[in-house]
Amino acid sequence: MTEKLNSLLGQQCHVEAKLRNVSLLVPRLNTIKSDAQHLSEMIQFTCSLAENVSAKVRELDIAKVSISEFHPNINIFFNYTNEGLFLGKSFRMPTKSK
Repeated sequence: MTEKLNSLLGQQCHVEAKLRNVSLLVPRLNTIKSDAQHLSEMIQFTCSLAENVSAKVRELDIAKVSISEFHPNINIFFNYTNEGLFLGKSFRMPTKSK
C-alpha cells in the first residue's frame, strides 16, 4: 500500500503539469470554437446565395428555352420596318410624338 501511495505521489507532479498544459489550451480552444462558428455561418450564407443564384439561372434557362422554341415563329407575327413595329398588316404600333 505504501509503495502504491509513493508511486501515486511521484506521479502527482507529472499529472499537475499535464493539467496546467490543458488549462492553457482552454482559451485557444474557445477562440477556435468561435472562429469555427463564424466560418460555419459564412458557409451557410454562401450556400444560401449559391442556391438563389442557381434558382435564377434555372429561371433564365427556362426562359431561354421558351424563347428559342417561339423564335422560329416570331417573324410570322411581327414585321420590323423603318416606320415602327407592325403586327401583321392590320395593326400599327403608335409612333413617338415629335
